[in-house]
Amino acid sequence: MTKISLGPGTRGVNSWMLPGLEPGHYHDRARRLADAVRTAIEDGTLRQGQRLPQLRQIAHRYDTTATTVYRALETLVTSGHLTHVPRCGFYVTGRTDGRP
Repeated sequence: MTKISLGPGTRGVNSWMLPGLEPGHYHDRARRLADAVRTAIEDGTLRQGQRLPQLRQIAHRYDTTATTVYRALETLVTSGHLTHVPRCGFYVTGRTDGRP
């Protein structure tokens, strides 16, 4: 399993952190989570082929529900940033900003 580090002081899947996610309304929280993951993909922090942590792990880390996380990640599937492999997880497909 690929460990994901999103900045200094993180140690991979178990301490997966995205900046700017505070408690908020359900839809706002899903949008902000999607924006944070999109930014991490576009700036190269998350690389093509990397597997994201399990929905429950992300939900627990950000004190939200797996449904909120799922909706956020499905938004990124629709935009082409992620691929969802049922029963396997979400994977980064690559950048959509035109950079290599």
